[in-house]
Amino acid sequence: MKFFLVFLIFTKILFSQDLQLLLDKYKLATSNLISEKTKKESLGHIVTYTQQDLEMMNATVLKDVLKTLPKISMQTNFYGVSNLTYAGNPNSTSTSMRVYIDDQEVSSVQTLSPWLMFADYPLEHISHIEAYYGESTLLLGNEPAKLTVKLYTKKPYTINGSILKNSISSFGSYSSSIVVANELEESSLLLMLNSSKIDKPTFKLNNGAVENNSKNEYGYFAYRKDDYKLSGGFAQLKKDNFISLSTDSVLDSSQSSNKEYFLELAKSFNDSNGKIYLSFNQSTKKSFDKNEEGILLAPIIDFTSLNTTMPKEVNENLTLKKYDLGISNIFEFNDYSLFLAGAVKHKSYKTNSRDVVYLDNSTQNNVSLSNIKQETIYTLSSEHSYYLNDSNILIGNLKYDKYIKNNEFKDINFLTSRIGYISSINEKLNLKFFATKTFTPPSMMEIDYATKEDKDLKNEDKDILTFEVNYGDEEEKISLFLNYLNIKDMIILDTNKAGYINYNGNFDAKGFSLSYKKYFTPNNKIDLNYYSYINSINNYRSPRSGGTIRAYQIFHDFNFYEELIYKQKYKYDKQLKVKDSFNLSLGLNYKITRDLELNLKANNILDDDMDVVYTNFTDMSLFKLSNSTRSYTASIKWTF
Repeated sequence: MKFFLVFLIFTKILFSQDLQLLLDKYKLATSNLISEKTKKESLGHIVTYTQQDLEMMNATVLKDVLKTLPKISMQTNFYGVSNLTYAGNPNSTSTSMRVYIDDQEVSSVQTLSPWLMFADYPLEHISHIEAYYGESTLLLGNEPAKLTVKLYTKKPYTINGSILKNSISSFGSYSSSIVVANELEESSLLLMLNSSKIDKPTFKLNNGAVENNSKNEYGYFAYRKDDYKLSGGFAQLKKDNFISLSTDSVLDSSQSSNKEYFLELAKSFNDSNGKIYLSFNQSTKKSFDKNEEGILLAPIIDFTSLNTTMPKEVNENLTLKKYDLGISNIFEFNDYSLFLAGAVKHKSYKTNSRDVVYLDNSTQNNVSLSNIKQETIYTLSSEHSYYLNDSNILIGNLKYDKYIKNNEFKDINFLTSRIGYISSINEKLNLKFFATKTFTPPSMMEIDYATKEDKDLKNEDKDILTFEVNYGDEEEKISLFLNYLNIKDMIILDTNKAGYINYNGNFDAKGFSLSYKKYFTPNNKIDLNYYSYINSINNYRSPRSGGTIRAYQIFHDFNFYEELIYKQKYKYDKQLKVKDSFNLSLGLNYKITRDLELNLKANNILDDDMDVVYTNFTDMSLFKLSNSTRSYTASIKWTF
């Protein structure tokens, strides 16, 4: 009932008429045109956020956008990271999701997950965002992924000056961003710098305090000249470690410092259909945890001798590097196109130090969790597109990957295959189908934290079927998405064994997502979505059903935005009931002058975000914490 009432309120607001209708249509067309240029239909099933969407949503960081994605929950995991979780899945570390800034992947070398460093990535220099469901890395040449998020930076000529934005938020949080862009005759330059402090309420738990505050710094640059592009950036994060691996869920003290640097040199050719690139990523991690009750660093613990093998202090310093060289090209024929690509990637993992103090006060230096030190990946991929006619495309993909780790680990050889069909039946009706056989390799983090019996984890083997049908026009559209997933040897975090294992059995999941979009005027629209999933073991560790309402309006110099994220109740691990949640947020943008803008955002107004479930390892009991609390943000944006 609450969901229905909010829907009625939103639709009533939408009937205001904008006096600048023609200008609105032009702005909408321009925003859509920019996003359409980068869209690649064969990558998968697409959800697009245009520049106009991002501005009206008052989205300041990436997670403001991603939390509205269908079939996804944005939850805080036990490290305090805003982690994207597939419907019904455990809230651990998402290793089958990737993030790209333009064409460079920035996901973690250690975990394969991007969310620790990039969930709070600023968006002032971002033009639009595309999220691809399905095995989209077939054309991108990186580790397989079920969800790929691509951030496209603004063209310097669309700014040709500077943007300065300052924000203040509840609990003493703040953020400052500056973007500088210049377009010259034969070259262009884009720069972004951001610094932010994110403070959150302290949770009182087990007679202790659990904190999750952070200090973030980001930078990005892109220099283009002719067919060459040099781009790169950095991300630095200092934060509390939240619950981490504490046995009683409350650390006595903690602090982590993470730094990420990335650089890419690329040259396009063949009218930008081809590309050769060389990229480099480096990650450093310094982390300190102290807990007199114990830290569950399972790989080094002998559970029959806890006093001498369970740590109470862990101080580690890690360095990870990645080198990536690749080339790709598209060959066009009359009714056929062929995409060919090859890449070589080398990763190194160095434990500079890991010093441990045990419960009995004994100490040990340079402790190793596993023998993983390096990994080299060789990739060859192709896509064959047959144009049956102007409205029907048949697609076939093959991608061969060879993973070579240290001698004590088995090599992985896998041939990913996919067939697809895209059809525009008429101007209003189109459909898309993919059948994929793929895999997900174990990350270095999963190998480190695997149980002693499972150190050489197998890769997950996956069979995926997806189908999408869209009906509508520029004013109204309804979409239905269906998918089926089968996983063999699924890698899961076993809380009973306190480590990662390969699940002994097949795992099936199936579900649907239904979306509806309506434009009342070019800048007054509503987006609705509802999804639901079930799995073969009938066991869920995050919401399996939910929906969103997003409403946008422009009236003179005011932009209004309303957002409701609904998560349906469920029973966690067949044990603990988690209630329905209704996360309502409102945004207001006011153009004071042509160059000066005021932004106001109220998040989680009802203070009813979803509860996230955690485990207290002292007695294996479950407990809940709210994913977020009510907060307010005010920003001033100056373009000059």
